[in-house]
Amino acid sequence: MDLSNFNINNFLDNAGKTLGLDKFEKLLSRVSKLPVNVFAEQCLRHRFQGDAPCARCSDICPTKAVKFEQGLEINWSECLECGICTTVCPVGALETTLTNDFLLAATKKVADVNQTVVFKCAKTSCEDDASNVVPVNLPCLGRLNEAVLLGAVLFGAREIHLDTSDCRECEVTTGINVINKVVQSAQELLAVFGKEIDILQGSWEVGQEEAESPLDETSKPGYYSRHDFLVSVKRHLMVGGVELINGRIEPYISREESFFSYHLPRHRELLLLVLRKLGEPSLEETSLLNIPFAQLEIDENCNFCGDCVMFCPTSALKKTERDGTGSLDFSLSSCTDCGLCQSSCAVTAIKIVDKFETNLLLETKTRPLAGYKVLKCDTCGQEFGSRSPADTCHFCRQRERKLSGASILTNDG
Repeated sequence: MDLSNFNINNFLDNAGKTLGLDKFEKLLSRVSKLPVNVFAEQCLRHRFQGDAPCARCSDICPTKAVKFEQGLEINWSECLECGICTTVCPVGALETTLTNDFLLAATKKVADVNQTVVFKCAKTSCEDDASNVVPVNLPCLGRLNEAVLLGAVLFGAREIHLDTSDCRECEVTTGINVINKVVQSAQELLAVFGKEIDILQGSWEVGQEEAESPLDETSKPGYYSRHDFLVSVKRHLMVGGVELINGRIEPYISREESFFSYHLPRHRELLLLVLRKLGEPSLEETSLLNIPFAQLEIDENCNFCGDCVMFCPTSALKKTERDGTGSLDFSLSSCTDCGLCQSSCAVTAIKIVDKFETNLLLETKTRPLAGYKVLKCDTCGQEFGSRSPADTCHFCRQRERKLSGASILTNDG
């Protein structure tokens, strides 16, 4: 064995990857005390090299702590730890350590005891009354999303109350706007499934001020206990160690990362799970105006270049090709209405429509939006999609038009 080029640092780095230590980056970030985890590779601006129009997180942040100066980042000295940036992010680039899974668990714990579920900001003062309802305390009510509110209904709540009594005077000035939008969206989704339950806002006085909220510090979601963390480390180390012993090092060293990562945000996964458990929709069709989904239409000028498929962060758009034909497919349930497909379309062929069939909310498979034939370009030799017969692809035709225009200008000169 030739060890002349042996580098101990490279060996240790590759061995660490082989043992699965590189998989703990997200886990370790959740053990930290930072209130929000940042996954910049999911950010639309990161994906579209800064040209994506999305700035929901920075626009909604009351202190402008979310910035895009060197990619997606948070100035923690300015952060109020409200978490509303995670609520408005459509792709999961920002996720609070107070996870939606644990919010749902806390909501179920309350709903199992009372048919009234109350959500309160931890900063809101309490006054004694005769109620026995223990609230779910949050850093900010703007941290709630549709999955949690609909989950309360699924768990048996007959009344949902958000104590917004102090929101107007709160330093999280934009929180009330997020609350209002989420409540309206949740109410419309409940109407789709025939659930007549009001989500109330206003003052709520809790009789058991001393009672412990399901989200107390010791069980705060998003923070792994030391035992859980060490068990997870042990499991991954054992798997990686077996692979190392069996000589399976190469897959870890030569593995290529995809150009983009594709990921359905956890809050969307939970929302779909809750919707499916609510039963069948009672409305056949409804508006998408206030619901966090989108329905697409493809114009005739689509050249099936595939940019929308490549940039879609949740794989809601896909291209399928077989036996000389292809289709551009779409899943409404996976679409978070981020708008990046429209931004990336060079020929503005994608349109968002208002109405949609409600059964699409429960579908997991994609449906074809437009079909095309797979042809071969006479100029560049590459395959391309077209609805009608053509000899050259869109890019070669575009190049020819530009060259023709340049020659005309030269001759005129």
